[in-house]
Amino acid sequence: MAERKEDSVLMSLRELQRIEKERVRAEQEDERQKLDFERRTREDVDRKAREESERKAREGEEARRRAADEQARQEREERLRLEEAERKARIEAHMHLETERMRIDAHAKASQKKHIPWVPIGAALGVLVLIAGALGVMFVKKQRESASEQQALHAQLDREKREREEMETRMAESDRKLRELNDKLQQVTTDAERAELQEKIRQQAAEREKLGEAMRGRPSSPKPKSGGAKPKGPACDPNDPLCGIETK
Repeated sequence: MAERKEDSVLMSLRELQRIEKERVRAEQEDERQKLDFERRTREDVDRKAREESERKAREGEEARRRAADEQARQEREERLRLEEAERKARIEAHMHLETERMRIDAHAKASQKKHIPWVPIGAALGVLVLIAGALGVMFVKKQRESASEQQALHAQLDREKREREEMETRMAESDRKLRELNDKLQQVTTDAERAELQEKIRQQAAEREKLGEAMRGRPSSPKPKSGGAKPKGPACDPNDPLCGIETK
């Protein structure tokens, strides 16, 4: 009977040891799965943040490329417009001069029998040519100055847009770091780690607030000036070579 009791006790102890080992293995397996899950979660968060940052960088680069292409297109159109305006100004001045020459010739033919002071007439015609040329040069110069102002304004708008995009990227990166720190804060177990993470969160939040204040304090971009229709000039003699050419 005593031997049977000892065997029963030994079997019970062995069973208890087996159960304890299985419990320890189960706890270790649960801990391993928990750590593996946390690792995969952190990797997913980092991967998504990295993909988001890369996406924003690509979008910013694409936006800058489109802005550069648009600026180049506007500069090309402005250059063509100036060349066309210059060509029209030369043609207009030539037409007025030709009209005046024809008028003088007609008047000379009608007055062949009269003594006409040709020297003053030639001098007057030369003066008209010089005036028309000067007006054409002034017109082209004014157009070029306007084009330069427009180009400077577009460059300023493009620069402010790039700065705003960079600021938005920095704010998104700051938000991502804050989320990561808050996630880590939920997982720490010691007071020292918790205090360290809280200090990092405080510093990151302060940096995020500075970025927000800088973003809110940026002045609004100026709007490009749109040219209105030019007022019509007063009526003038169609035989006047200066008719239709405005001076400032």
